[in-house]
Amino acid sequence: MTDVTSRALKMLAVLQTGREFTGAELAGRLGVSERTLRRDSERLRELGYGVEARRGPGGGYRVAPGASMPPLVLEEDEAVAVQLGLAMLAAAEEGPGGASGRPRGLAANDGADDGGGGGAGGVPEAAARAQAKLLQLLPRRLRPRAAAIREALDVGVPSAPAIDAAALSELAQAVHDHLVLGFEHAHAEQTSRRRAEPHRLVHRYARWYLLAWDMDREDWRTFRVDRMRSIAATGARFVPRRLPLGDGGEQLKQGVRGGRLPVELEVSATPGEILDALPYEDLDLEVGGDGRTRVRAHVRDWRWVPHLLAAMPGEARILGPAEVRTRVIGLAEQILAAQTGETRPR
Repeated sequence: MTDVTSRALKMLAVLQTGREFTGAELAGRLGVSERTLRRDSERLRELGYGVEARRGPGGGYRVAPGASMPPLVLEEDEAVAVQLGLAMLAAAEEGPGGASGRPRGLAANDGADDGGGGGAGGVPEAAARAQAKLLQLLPRRLRPRAAAIREALDVGVPSAPAIDAAALSELAQAVHDHLVLGFEHAHAEQTSRRRAEPHRLVHRYARWYLLAWDMDREDWRTFRVDRMRSIAATGARFVPRRLPLGDGGEQLKQGVRGGRLPVELEVSATPGEILDALPYEDLDLEVGGDGRTRVRAHVRDWRWVPHLLAAMPGEARILGPAEVRTRVIGLAEQILAAQTGETRPR
């Protein structure tokens, strides 16, 4: 969105409070000159917004009585896509996100409300509000279809840590403006202070991640946004670097895998069947013989392997590492003993 469009829409948002503003008052609130104010009000009127401007003593700006927002010019498939996207965002649930459940950023957000997944400022709550507003802004012919979609949908998504919509917006702005960020990052019960050049915001595995160049470690790092605290732009700018793998998604995958345990499995199922059963797991699949598939899973630790084995279609056998196989067999023996009442050596 251009600065001009953004500024004009901000003016409209202020005027929709219903009161009249003097030129000086509105210009001060928006941080522009009165001349710019006049141009922006003319642009809004050309777009169909009922903005009135009265000149002279006692004059000012207001939205004309009875004026309404013009409908969004969307095709039917576009309206469906927007409704589906908002429904998926609105369905996100608050999960573990540290002490407050959201990042503290950028400085001005500290001390505000929790802004969790279902609270004010949270992305799901903002999406739910946008859904309701969208129905009023669509052309009349599309409103019944959009309302039907909203009522018929029951969307379930993986639970995720709560993320504050304003914090995501500020991080995206820092990426766009090439601003160096300072923040605290909590990981493995330790918190460290970081200075980084933000390059991409990526959403994967029901999480938001920031891909950035860590200035102190002089290397690329992947930060989970829900673990970032006290985020603040330092005022310094940087020249964007080229991502080593070229693609943000691939860079994230390698960054996340860096701290995980690779486990080799052999499964008596096709790759398609495995992906259907485990759509959110980080798996590399290689077709083998006799309808079997070789699977390389990247897990947090060996305790996740029994979950994979239970969810895999067909029979799954651990090929390595040997230590993981030994630990899983030991756990299976303990579970069997607990169910049969037998005492087995641990």
